[in-house]
Amino acid sequence: MHLEKWVLRDKNGFKNRFPRFTLGAGKSVTVRSGQGSDTSTTLSWGRSWYVWNNT
Repeated sequence: MHLEKWVLRDKNGFKNRFPRFTLGAGKSVTVRSGQGSDTSTTLSWGRSWYVWNNT
């Protein structure tokens, strides 16, 4: 499944648009809001602060 342009959003309006990325059948991806390198199983948003509601 191609996830390019899919958007994750929280109730406060923070949004993360997926880059060009293909998710294989039966596979999962971890999305991190912080710094890091994208891999075949992890996507990093590159923010330097917390954005998701963790309360």
